[in-house]
Amino acid sequence: MKDISVFIVEDEAMTALFMESMLKKKGLKVVGKVNSGEEALTFVKNLKPDVVILDIRLSGDMTGIDTAKKIREEVDYPVQLIFTTGYGDSEYRSMAEQLQPLAFLEKPVNINDIFNLITNCTS
Repeated sequence: MKDISVFIVEDEAMTALFMESMLKKKGLKVVGKVNSGEEALTFVKNLKPDVVILDIRLSGDMTGIDTAKKIREEVDYPVQLIFTTGYGDSEYRSMAEQLQPLAFLEKPVNINDIFNLITNCTS
């Protein structure tokens, strides 16, 4: 398996730490985590992760969907997106699907599902 880098955008600190820990245990390289879309844009541009995992609701003024749109507009390489949410709102799902993510997962997410999505899309 190639060295796959992942960046986490999650406003719940415990969820972000758990996700980071579990993905590292599975052999993925977590290059960073932040809790707001504004921070995410700067880091994603500089770190160039293969995959960005985005919660729909974030700290700050930007949602995960806003952040993903900006990533698609401003990042000059192909990055895969995975959305997570604690809300099953069909409106958010519809908006997210327009950005062609790998997945839209409802919380609590299964780390094995995320790992399989990532390794299957980047192999």
